[in-house]
Amino acid sequence: MRIGGNDRPPRFPCLLFDDDGWLIPCESEDDVQLAVEPDFLYDIEAAFDSRGCPLVLTVRDDEWIVPRVAGPPEPDDLAVGVRGFFRAWTDAPAPDLSGGVEQWVPEVIRLVRTTATRRRRREPNDPAGR
Repeated sequence: MRIGGNDRPPRFPCLLFDDDGWLIPCESEDDVQLAVEPDFLYDIEAAFDSRGCPLVLTVRDDEWIVPRVAGPPEPDDLAVGVRGFFRAWTDAPAPDLSGGVEQWVPEVIRLVRTTATRRRRREPNDPAGR
């Protein structure tokens, strides 16, 4: 996760990825507050807004997490994170990136919320992974 500041707010919904590859959908800045504790900010390794722009998360006033856009869209990096989540934490295939990122992100969120997850993370060398 990049640490720093930027003045452009993200377009929600956003997808956050922790250091275990777990995908955390956030529909609003309030969801970001619920998902990320200031003391564990570094556990978030990547974050993207609904356009696929990478996000920077910073802490304001020792308690408020502020997401800001860090650069131009990186849909390939976002897709890698989504595929990694589905491979490590589910037995379902990841949704294909089609129709544009802004149409794909809500579908990813829907699948994350409706797909059964594994109790333990599938290891990268597990041949059962997709």
